[in-house]
Amino acid sequence: MGDKFFLLRTRISSFFSRHRVGLRRVYWGFAILLVVAIIAVPVTFALTNPDVRIPMTHGGPPRELVRDWEVAVAQLNREQTRLHDFTFVINHLWESYPFLEMAEARGMDFFGQALAAFEELEEVAAYATGAGFLTEFIETRILSYLGGYGGVRLSGDPQGMPDWILHPYFFGFYDPRFTDDRIEQEVRGENFGARRIGGVGYVTINRFLPKGYEDITRMPFWYFDFEEEQRQLLEVYRDLLITDGVERIVIDIRGIGSGFGDYFVPLVLEPLINEPVSARGYGFHSDSPFARRIGGAFREWYGFSELSSAASLAVGFDYALPFNVVHGFVMDVTASPLQLDFDGEIWLLTDSANFSGPNFLYLQMAADAGFVIFYEENAEAIGWGTSLARLPNSSVSLRYNPIFFTDAAGRPFEGVRPTEWVGNE
Repeated sequence: MGDKFFLLRTRISSFFSRHRVGLRRVYWGFAILLVVAIIAVPVTFALTNPDVRIPMTHGGPPRELVRDWEVAVAQLNREQTRLHDFTFVINHLWESYPFLEMAEARGMDFFGQALAAFEELEEVAAYATGAGFLTEFIETRILSYLGGYGGVRLSGDPQGMPDWILHPYFFGFYDPRFTDDRIEQEVRGENFGARRIGGVGYVTINRFLPKGYEDITRMPFWYFDFEEEQRQLLEVYRDLLITDGVERIVIDIRGIGSGFGDYFVPLVLEPLINEPVSARGYGFHSDSPFARRIGGAFREWYGFSELSSAASLAVGFDYALPFNVVHGFVMDVTASPLQLDFDGEIWLLTDSANFSGPNFLYLQMAADAGFVIFYEENAEAIGWGTSLARLPNSSVSLRYNPIFFTDAAGRPFEGVRPTEWVGNE
């Protein structure tokens, strides 16, 4: 390689030495012609068109030309950023979204749909000026065909959202201010209500999470002391069972999408069961950086098992895993009774928000324990607080759950009618 470079450099040097005089003449000839052109062209314009003055030919470009140039630049920038964001969404779904096969089983051709949408976007991306154009385009051309699996959607982020809220977990609810003992947070009560209606004890629980954010401002809105919450709820249960002597307890948890592992098991299941109840589930995800971060944070938060290969965990499954899942982990959950010794009926009022993410696992435990589950369809339910990935050039984020949850037989939690799942019609 060194000999070839030396030979090339020698030939170039020899060429310039041999033709130095000729090249110098060409250089000066070109320089003279350039000076003549600079002087002659404006003079020619002035002679042929008296309305054009020499200073105008050397001044700034006409305003119309500037406007056309700015429009062209804006259109090119609009086209490139929109195509970039669209490609980002498609690549992100392909790498991390574990429900593509379920969507294709419903009739969607993911790549065919994406290619057709991209070609359509190429035609209009530069000219459509609406602020929400790209969001609506992606929603209608791609996301609407995914069946809602994993809570996939585009979500607008408030301006000035702090960077820490974009971290993978606690899925938009985690706030380090709640874990810093040096910062005092307002503690509120009244997270639940209870009353007796005839022979029925009716308990309403507002939230399972002791921390969260308002939908619009994203400011902290709730913080309760878990031990005090547990003490108050156990006291309510005892009053209903012993003092009031109710024959049935109805627990209304509609609208709650997150926090089942932290709240539902110790404060709803364990006080009202008479025998231990266990369940095993699995979580699987792809090898993408996004999915690995979410899966790792989820396992760390709930203390689930170490990561294993998806293939080794799926041995003996009755259902095939998605093509793009590589890693998996075991979720073993056990609820132990608190010996309140209630032999009456327990009704659980649920809705669409409850049946998302890993919540099926906990609700299945309730069904196995004899809870009667009443399900209500709720089109406005958001469900689990899924993770988010910001689009590179837009003020919106792609949100979905990248973890594929199954039961012990590999049956996916997504796409199953809740009434069929829990065995109650």
